[in-house]
Amino acid sequence: MFSTLTFQKRETKFFYDVILATIRARREGRQERRNDLVDLMMDSMKQDFVDEKEEEQFERDMKLKLDKKALDEDTLVATAMVFMIAGYDTTATTLSFASYLLSKHPEEQQRLQDEIDQAFADANGEFPDYSSIQSLPYLDMVVHETLRMYPPIPFLSREATVDY
Repeated sequence: MFSTLTFQKRETKFFYDVILATIRARREGRQERRNDLVDLMMDSMKQDFVDEKEEEQFERDMKLKLDKKALDEDTLVATAMVFMIAGYDTTATTLSFASYLLSKHPEEQQRLQDEIDQAFADANGEFPDYSSIQSLPYLDMVVHETLRMYPPIPFLSREATVDY
């Protein structure tokens, strides 16, 4: 999929600048910590060492030496851009199929709408936070059923090793 993907200079610079501005705003305390990918990668930039137990496990399992250098800003921005681009197509496909299925099943659409409305009411009319959204059981069921019926990746190369 990515072999034909080209990055336009203007768009790449836009995303680079947005991610870099986010990093700098969080570093300077102008933006709150959100425990997202940017925060986790910023945490790894601060670390100049790796837990010895983790290092031993990694070397034993992978038989590779662990690079102890902290991430730099360019690596962080590049990684964030790859995550964004790699996740966009599968997310868009899943949301498209979920919308399609909900349009075909108005009762389920109403049930989901009621659950989401309740989440907004519980958040006093504000947008619900991440943990509130994660705790919506019917939304979770809708997403999982959509992924079951219309997986965004056409095949899996896994094979069962034990009879189920």
